[in-house]
Amino acid sequence: MAKILIVDDLPVNRQFLVTLLGYVGHQLIEASDGAEALELARAERPDLVITDILMPTMDGPELVLRLRAAPELAPVPVIFYTAAYSAAEARNMARSCGAGAVLAKPVSPELILEAVNAALGPAKAALTPHLPADLGRGQVLPAVERLPSEVLALETVSHRLAGLIEITSDLALERDPARLVERFCHGARKLVGAKHAAAGILTEGGQVYQHLVSTGRNLRATAQGRPVAGILGRLLQERRPVRLRDVGSEELGVAATPGSSRVSSFLGVPILSPASLHGWLCLTDKLGSKEFSDDDERLSVTLAAQVGGAYENVCRYDAIQREMAERRRVEASRNLLASIVESSDDAIIGKTLHGIIVTWNRGAERVYGYAADEVKGKSVSILIPPAGILEKLRWGKGIDHYETVRVRKDGRRIDVSITVSPLRDAAGRVIGGSAIARDITDHKRAEDQIRSSLREKEALLKEVHHRVKNNLQAICSLLRLQSGCLKDPQALAVFEESQNRVKSMALVHEKLYESKDLGRIDFAEYLRSLIASLSRSYRAEAVTLQTRAQDVFLEIGMAIPCGLIINELVSNSLKHGFPSGQRGNLSVEVTRNNHEVTLAVRDDGCGFPEQVDYRRPESLGLQLVHTFAEQLGGTLEMRSEGGTEFRITFADSRP
Repeated sequence: MAKILIVDDLPVNRQFLVTLLGYVGHQLIEASDGAEALELARAERPDLVITDILMPTMDGPELVLRLRAAPELAPVPVIFYTAAYSAAEARNMARSCGAGAVLAKPVSPELILEAVNAALGPAKAALTPHLPADLGRGQVLPAVERLPSEVLALETVSHRLAGLIEITSDLALERDPARLVERFCHGARKLVGAKHAAAGILTEGGQVYQHLVSTGRNLRATAQGRPVAGILGRLLQERRPVRLRDVGSEELGVAATPGSSRVSSFLGVPILSPASLHGWLCLTDKLGSKEFSDDDERLSVTLAAQVGGAYENVCRYDAIQREMAERRRVEASRNLLASIVESSDDAIIGKTLHGIIVTWNRGAERVYGYAADEVKGKSVSILIPPAGILEKLRWGKGIDHYETVRVRKDGRRIDVSITVSPLRDAAGRVIGGSAIARDITDHKRAEDQIRSSLREKEALLKEVHHRVKNNLQAICSLLRLQSGCLKDPQALAVFEESQNRVKSMALVHEKLYESKDLGRIDFAEYLRSLIASLSRSYRAEAVTLQTRAQDVFLEIGMAIPCGLIINELVSNSLKHGFPSGQRGNLSVEVTRNNHEVTLAVRDDGCGFPEQVDYRRPESLGLQLVHTFAEQLGGTLEMRSEGGTEFRITFADSRP
């Protein structure tokens, strides 16, 4: 008889070995992990250690290394007993750390006893159990012969139960839906003993695969976007397990890779939870048998029920996580908004439909002089709101930039611009209102100062235009008086031309003096006055004069050059275009196209002399036309067909 230490983190696995080895007379000690086993080994000095490989706290290889490092425990033989590794992997691990034999679960009781006896040696090997004298050999032998098979069946059940517990524990800790289904699929194939396994999880509508995984055989869904058909469709519809032999994968509702279109055995179970149907699990090609057993079916149904609940919990957990993330996002957004509101210089006030103040930011304290504690819970009438605002809020209407006067706590009157907006709940019902008030007292004061300055400036400009006009008219009068003393016709003509030029400039200042806009003049009105003056000056009764300059307004810097150009061109046409009192027509047109102004003077007189190059003029009048056209940044064109037409085009960025 020997003292044997059994080390495994699963109690059912330890119980199997304790039952088997205790039956043949050995003394058994149990430990749930390597650390506990090391303490027991130091205290009990066992003759043999049988240990699992994968365990919490301290695994099997680490335990062996610790035993070999202790002189008093180094000779103790160790057997690895594992289901997590293949026999070859476990043997390599045993050699690396100094363990002896390796037993890969599941294993028959005979092999376990042989390995234990070999490790203990003949002196401590198990003896044949003692039989009472009154029992005949015929009574005992059948029971003894049945013992190995019954013990093996017990180990198989124990192994499956332990695996079921392990898989269930793993699934309970998983939080990723895809990994949950994948781990379930792998665990089910291994535990039931199938060559291939697949699991499909459907969307809530049951139309599309949300997760589809397989092990051993590469499966793909053939019903993407359509109701699941075939055997799997029937399984989902009836919500009952299905067991078959020799069936094609296309009949199942999934397709396999080429070369594996049929399966020798099939087991399919629905994945259910108390709340709903989630999908299916299918296992194919049973290992060591031609078909799946009732036990396989019961185990698969149990596993599917476990994963159904776990999947539902994961989905619920995921939904909770999303909801919590959304709440955190909303909370962060709310905090950011509150921070913005609180840091605003404007007064931002929240109130109910009954006019009770509920929020009051620092800007409101600064604008109105009341602290938040002084006004919260009080009626907004403390601020003397305009009548009808609350009524408009009840109807869901707002007020934009309403300018009014308020009285601060200290009695000082301030100008404010108020915007009032209704506040609505999630259903869209109006539950209150928010008012944003901006102190515009300084702004209004600045506006008044600007208006006062503008009035003074306008008065000054009017006076300037008036005086310039008077001075120019005085110059015209002096020229007229001087021309009365002249006898030379050429000199007289020069004086008259000079008077017309001065008049055209004086007329601009006169129109500006009369205009409400001191920066620009109505050029149509100016043009009519200028043409009338030129017509009187040249006594052009035989020539019909026409003007057109609708909706054209020019500033003084452009109006004076344009007036002088028109003066020169019209004067030239009246003097030279209609000789000997010839009748005709003369038109002046000023048009605007977006930001481009065109000035055209045309007549149907005798035309422009061919020998004169208008681009290189010798006369003062045309020289002035060129000079003023360049001053405007414009282009000058001339046509002489059935009369004469001059056209000047220049840019004006002002509307």
